[in-house]
Amino acid sequence: QLHLHAPTADEMYHFIATLRHAARLGYQQQLLKLEDYKKKSAVSTKTAHYDVGPVYSTASGHLEVVLVEARHLRPHQLQEDRDLKEKMKRMAVRGPNTLAVFKMKNGDDGEELIFRGSKTQWSAAIHGNSPNWSKLEEVSSTGGWVFKSPVIEPARMPHLYFDLEMLHNSKNMLGLVRVPVKKLCNRDEPFQNMWSPLGSINLETKQFVQNLSGEVHIMTLWVPSQPTSKTKRLPKSARGWLLHGLRLRLAQKYMRDPVFQHQVRKHGYNPNLTDSWPPRLCEANAAHVEAMADLMPYLDCCEKQNVTMWADFRQAHCRRVYGDGGAAPAESIPDAVPDAVPDAIPEGGEEGGDAGSTVAAAPAAAPVVPLPTELAEGAEQLGFWRQTWAKDKPPQKELNYELDELLRRGVPPQSRKHIWLQITFADQAQESSGEHGEAGSFSTDPRRENLKSARETYKALVEFGRPFRHDAMLQLHEDIVGASLWETSNLPPMTALHQKRLQRAGDVCTALIVFSMDWADIEQKPPPLPMNHSQAIPGHPSDVQACGVAYCEGLLVVAFFLLLALDGESIEQKQQQGRTEDLADSKPGRVKVLEAEQEVEDEARAFWLLYTLIAHPNNMAFRDYYGVPDEFRHETYPDWKPMSDQKGAMDDVYRLSVCVARYEREVWVHLNAMGFHFSIVFYKAFMHLYAFFLPSPSLFRFWDLLFSECARPDRAVFKPPRHSLIDLAFGVVRNCKNKLLRCQSALETRDCLVGYLESLYDPSAVVELATEVERYLWDDPLQKTAEKMGFTPPHVTDYTRQLKFWDEHLMQFRVQNCVLRDLSCDSEVVIELNRQGTQATQATQATQ
Repeated sequence: QLHLHAPTADEMYHFIATLRHAARLGYQQQLLKLEDYKKKSAVSTKTAHYDVGPVYSTASGHLEVVLVEARHLRPHQLQEDRDLKEKMKRMAVRGPNTLAVFKMKNGDDGEELIFRGSKTQWSAAIHGNSPNWSKLEEVSSTGGWVFKSPVIEPARMPHLYFDLEMLHNSKNMLGLVRVPVKKLCNRDEPFQNMWSPLGSINLETKQFVQNLSGEVHIMTLWVPSQPTSKTKRLPKSARGWLLHGLRLRLAQKYMRDPVFQHQVRKHGYNPNLTDSWPPRLCEANAAHVEAMADLMPYLDCCEKQNVTMWADFRQAHCRRVYGDGGAAPAESIPDAVPDAVPDAIPEGGEEGGDAGSTVAAAPAAAPVVPLPTELAEGAEQLGFWRQTWAKDKPPQKELNYELDELLRRGVPPQSRKHIWLQITFADQAQESSGEHGEAGSFSTDPRRENLKSARETYKALVEFGRPFRHDAMLQLHEDIVGASLWETSNLPPMTALHQKRLQRAGDVCTALIVFSMDWADIEQKPPPLPMNHSQAIPGHPSDVQACGVAYCEGLLVVAFFLLLALDGESIEQKQQQGRTEDLADSKPGRVKVLEAEQEVEDEARAFWLLYTLIAHPNNMAFRDYYGVPDEFRHETYPDWKPMSDQKGAMDDVYRLSVCVARYEREVWVHLNAMGFHFSIVFYKAFMHLYAFFLPSPSLFRFWDLLFSECARPDRAVFKPPRHSLIDLAFGVVRNCKNKLLRCQSALETRDCLVGYLESLYDPSAVVELATEVERYLWDDPLQKTAEKMGFTPPHVTDYTRQLKFWDEHLMQFRVQNCVLRDLSCDSEVVIELNRQGTQATQATQATQ
């Protein structure tokens, strides 16, 4: 340190200025000498130049890797706690303190590259299971934590790759991401935005294997050593490239779903919900556009994990069914899980995994024992096996645990058309319909005749219903006209695609209406009815009779989105087919045109899936939503049969209200004081099964959970089959508690709940939210102990007691509805009332 003392301040400043001038002058003289040395020829001076390293070509440059965020570093527990010890262990584990270590290596046997004197680069440590480095204030301008490589020559390093190791407390390995560098060093496409699955290196095979969960968001930018005039005009950072792409998306008039190419509307914007300066509507929409831009690569990453897990399960299940040495015949098991999957390593093979994982260890796999031939023939029917394992003596809980874990982790998109029908027993309902199996089947080889029969039966129902005049058909036509406004784009390809999807959804609803007709509805009206639910499904071993379907607009919405989910395409196929929009000219990209038979087959699958969920005795989980209710018996009206009451959605809304009143009393009191009722938001959400509320990928991932829980054989008695709808709604209310308490009107409350649902772009987060509430409301270990003593959860007791009072009070309204129905629907009564009214009018006029 230098301490300077001068007589006056002026002399001190003069000394500092002179010293600075002398330093700069000496630096300038050194630069001049260096320039003169460079100009001299090595031959004339007979001296060699300094060795400054390898000589690089014009293709050289350096790579910038931006670490944006990581999700689900530790697998979240999605199932119930089997005992109190497991619950305490889960609650005692804290989230990891995560930091990332960046390394570059030229092949497995090569050397690690050095940048600024170090082989490794470290990021800041962030606490949490899903750390987000882009939220750090010091790196907000770059979009994440930036790692840089030294100057590299891609052509000379074909096996170059970089590793991102995720460490807990700088020592425990959570996993790593390994990315080859060769494809990233492209001058024409310098920017890449990717999601990579977290994995580890198997010490024996030296192969990279995926973890049970974990995804890392990375952006890369290739910076050439010799920039051209074109690259000088392009963005200089990875964040700049990302905003450059979003600028073109924001210039479009409408937001579109990047996966399924349908128009997206956001209704949850309210500037009064923030404490600070509120964002404008365009800024809120820009946040949604940015989240949707990252959706395709993230879903592709999650799909790879799911495909690997389902492939392992399929192989193990085939060994259990066909024996240790036998494989399943190709014609016996459909492609419920694709065969072309990477080599997978069983769980627990991670290198250096953290022992404090929050997921409970799965039970040991059951021994491989060949099954009898009559059971092996149904090896592909997951619903059949769930039921078989639950009824075994003793029950094979470990097998059901393994299957439920897969269903909660997610079903691959290309496998939903098979697995959804199996776990809901829709395949069995279809095969058992009719005396000679004329309804066909989808669970066998497509070359067989029963697949053709399935298509023909469905087409016959649709052709019969199109010209038929029925109250439900007239309402369906009116709803289709109104649903045309779901797509307001003026582009002809998008309008034509939307109209085609609406027509297909309308055909599914038409088939449901025709299948639910009674013979009295078509008396003396040729042609004869192709198939009727009472004829096709005459009886059931459980003495539960099949019923009809009462059409409503919610059924059209569910059918519309169900057909989107059953298209059977993976995320990678959607990218290759050009389903994303062509941003260069703001025109929509190409959309795959399905074959006519494939379209009919998907519609038939949706038809049987919906009918089984609504009205077939194998399931009937949504009968109170869309099914014809039980006959109402009263001494005054003994034969009155209601058309539909749709009490299921209001019943679930009431269950939700009871749960909030019991466990979130402060929120319940505040919302009731404002006059907000939960049916304002959740009645429509329940009737649509959260369609138009959740983003489409999150919606279908939630349906994986919902459909599997509807037909779960070992579900508790007090646990309703549609509890997942209530669980997600309660989780949303609990997560929005602070905002809800600040709301000052029912409108702000509605916008708060709707806006939160619309922002759930992570499908895994939706399932984690629902399953966490499920453990809290229904599967608490202490409650299980009380259940053995005859006690039910407190909110179930409250609901049962209040519902009993409501039913006693509701009887008078049921009788009044009978009278109103006679007055409005009975033609003879209406004619008589009109005649009496005419006579009274004439008598009055005569008197006057």
